[in-house]
Amino acid sequence: MVLNTKQKRIITLTVLLSSGESVPANKIIKHADCSGATLTRTLRDIRNAYNTRIKYSKSNHSVVVK
Repeated sequence: MVLNTKQKRIITLTVLLSSGESVPANKIIKHADCSGATLTRTLRDIRNAYNTRIKYSKSNHSVVVK
């Protein structure tokens, strides 16, 4: 099965955020190989599709699933 770029990014984000710990946005961007704007759109898509509470902390530039 061949995954497209967006599917790979969503899987990468799922793995990185599955621990429940706060993950630095820079780490996510590096692993997902995307820009900050793409990360924002992808997180929005995940929130909407799966009704998940994903929070971005501006103070330490990190993402966490609540």
